[in-house]
Amino acid sequence: MTSKRLLPLLLPILLFSASLLFLSPRSIHLPLSSPLSSRPFSTETTLSSSLSPSDLRSELWQSPTPPLPLHATLDERLQSWIDAPLAEPSDMVAWHAQTCSSKLLHKNMNKVQLENSHILWSALNRSTLLSLRYELADHLRSERKRIEGEEYHGQGRGLVFTAGNADTFSRVLLTLRILNDTAKEGQSLPPAEIFSFPNEVPSEDVALSLSEMGATLRTLPLVKDKKKRKNYHMKASSILHSSFRQVLYLDSDNPPADLSALLDLWDSKAYKRLGALFWPDYWKTGADNPIWSIIGTQCRDEWEMEAGQILIDKGQHYDALVLTEYMLVNHEFWYNFTDGDKDAFRYAFLALRKRWAVPGRYVAAGALPFDAMSGFCGHTMLQHDHFGKPLFVHQNLLKQIPSGVGRGAAWGRSRSLKTFSSNTTLLFAPSPSSSFPSSSSLLDVSETLEEDEDMDVDADHLANADGDGRGIVRHKRLGVRRRAAGERGVKNFFHGGWISALCIDIEWKDPELLIRGEDEGDVGEEEKKRRKERSPIEVRMWKDDRRLEGFEERFFRLGGSVNGKGF
Repeated sequence: MTSKRLLPLLLPILLFSASLLFLSPRSIHLPLSSPLSSRPFSTETTLSSSLSPSDLRSELWQSPTPPLPLHATLDERLQSWIDAPLAEPSDMVAWHAQTCSSKLLHKNMNKVQLENSHILWSALNRSTLLSLRYELADHLRSERKRIEGEEYHGQGRGLVFTAGNADTFSRVLLTLRILNDTAKEGQSLPPAEIFSFPNEVPSEDVALSLSEMGATLRTLPLVKDKKKRKNYHMKASSILHSSFRQVLYLDSDNPPADLSALLDLWDSKAYKRLGALFWPDYWKTGADNPIWSIIGTQCRDEWEMEAGQILIDKGQHYDALVLTEYMLVNHEFWYNFTDGDKDAFRYAFLALRKRWAVPGRYVAAGALPFDAMSGFCGHTMLQHDHFGKPLFVHQNLLKQIPSGVGRGAAWGRSRSLKTFSSNTTLLFAPSPSSSFPSSSSLLDVSETLEEDEDMDVDADHLANADGDGRGIVRHKRLGVRRRAAGERGVKNFFHGGWISALCIDIEWKDPELLIRGEDEGDVGEEEKKRRKERSPIEVRMWKDDRRLEGFEERFFRLGGSVNGKGF
């Protein structure tokens, strides 16, 4: 079954039901053993008649869904995926909700995606979900030669960009100029390849300048969707078709602030261990998104992926990239679950039971140096390296501010979650249900955290974290566990956007109060003051950061502009 056959599902519910009659159910094979031990699914959850408590005692229903070893074969990954449990949607949502509490996720849920796709979601039954699972797995089987052929994986390290519409070629050129301007003596830029649709080429002057910077122009045999302003679906194809094995993909509006820090990413501990480094977004995926059932993975309470930068070893993850490419090429259907290109990469990894590295700090909101009409105005996703230091300056909202922004008035500060060392004062305390002794609590243990220490953090250290900072895998370092506990309370939100700039801001809500359904507004003034003083959210000035202090001057001096028309 192809995605095109499911396009009728976008019609009213009556037509949905009719289309489902043509879907043939497949048998579900339940394995008798599992690769890892797990917590059992709770039998206290209200179940429909399609799923009995005895079904849920099967070792198949592992919570959370474990990864497979790095050396697992494609066949082993596909078998684990196909054999994953599947019941009617109501029961699946109940299972997913065990690890994705709506009380915690609601404040960061991707509500636009829910609004746009909930009708389609409601029309998918167990047979449809299983057919979609087989569709994706069958595509990977059909691409086995490309996946397993080392000649397709490329060689060496390099940068990959996509460009073509509006001023995107000029923005790529600016990124290369910024990196070159930060180069130390003896350093040189990595080779770069810039992919575009056929017949989208830069001006002669820009093309010559790109060539002088060591960049190669390449085209993809894809069809541009002229109905959309943003053609995200070329991203995975660009990575796959690049000549490099170890790719750092960058959006055209996402210049790194420092070349040395960029080059260090390839040598970071978790990337070298796992072969992929993904960066977090502002939002989370809820338990009711059917994608969890399609990829056969229990819902994960973790940040969605922000794909303005992707570091990946194609030799290790060509299969996941092929799966991502398939979903993005067939984006008319799959964007109903992925909200653009970004999370297709994450879902492909989870479907194949893979994990990825994460940076040393949660994303910050880079902002104007002054308040907008609606308050603190974050317009740039400031992503960090593996040490937790700012590196990528992704101007995804800045370029849409219509006026009033320019040299001396573009950046100046950022709001973010603190990095947690032994001397950090925390607002939150360990969970009352903690099984660790008090000497191991987040508040009592001290440790020495070096300024440039790579903490070797991956996705499972942060996902499903509890009040003690225990993720799916408990990290041995206190600073990482404090981070995991602190991120549970982060709330991201938009404001403005009518007669003023559209801005984003970050605040913190006590997760234990959210779980108990209590309102922070009910506390007294003294308690409010105490909470404000001890909040793990901080504002940092760019003039006080070595990497960022000269970024704005360099950006405009080398030809940068804001209020751009491209994406």
